[in-house]
Amino acid sequence: MTSPVRQHLPASDTAAVNLAALLDHDRLHPTPLPLDLRDPAVRAIIALFVELKTNEDLDGGWNGGDTVTTVERWFSRLGIDPAQSGTAFVLDLVRRTAGTGQPSSTAQDKAGLAAAALEAYRSRTGARAGDFADPEVFAEVAGDLIADLFHLADQAGLAPEALIDTARRHHDYEVDSGTEDEAGQQAPAIDEEIDMDRVAQLVRAAGVTCVLDTSGGGCATIWAGPTREEPGYGTRSAAIAGPGMFGWGQRPSTASISDFYIGPDDNGEADAVSTRRVGARTEAQIAALIIAQARREDPTQPLSCDEIEALGLDGTARRD
Repeated sequence: MTSPVRQHLPASDTAAVNLAALLDHDRLHPTPLPLDLRDPAVRAIIALFVELKTNEDLDGGWNGGDTVTTVERWFSRLGIDPAQSGTAFVLDLVRRTAGTGQPSSTAQDKAGLAAAALEAYRSRTGARAGDFADPEVFAEVAGDLIADLFHLADQAGLAPEALIDTARRHHDYEVDSGTEDEAGQQAPAIDEEIDMDRVAQLVRAAGVTCVLDTSGGGCATIWAGPTREEPGYGTRSAAIAGPGMFGWGQRPSTASISDFYIGPDDNGEADAVSTRRVGARTEAQIAALIIAQARREDPTQPLSCDEIEALGLDGTARRD
């Protein structure tokens, strides 16, 4: 039984609620679903399982790089781009399910998707009933969900403050990129791709120690500059830059300048520099920012407006 569609949701977003309920497998299907080999989707899943098992080590472990490569190749065969964000994929799926055939990612789309997730959360937890248009209802249910996300962040070793900071940066970027130009058309978001391997090469060529590796889950990260030991944590670098998609030696590691940050290695506590906001578009400009951060006298502080402007970039963005 699916959750009722509440009247406050736009009609175009009702598919998101139905999709959220459909994906709520544990609640809707307490027993395993039957695997019908006549279903192409079932055959695809079984093919993935068999391929993964061929990569299994003798001790039962799975090599992370091989596993990521296998899953990405499987997604590609299904026509799913592994490089796209989860939000973009779900929005596209929701829109096509609704019959519009037009993927979209406006603020209204994102709000509708969030409302669907919140409705699914409430149906699982029995949180306060009522319309989310009521500020008190929304604040209580959303607050419960955020608190649970904090618990999940604790388990992942991530400070709740870092989670809030990341969410705020993403929200600010989406608001900024959704402004209209003089013709009244929505300005396109900047989504230029950079080669992180090339960036790392440029940093090393400047005589700065630089490591490009994965920080987990295939996330590519650059660490640069002198290192220091921090009690209770371990080794810290003067500069950290990312995130990107790690190439695992089979292709270049890449990142989008629309969501790429450079700052001190401090778990996101300092206000890192957004390459998009300061106008860094090329590998050389991004490498210059990393080098400047790595050479700071106080590596625990991010680049100042003056330091950014000295590189020919828009330091005023730091004052916004």
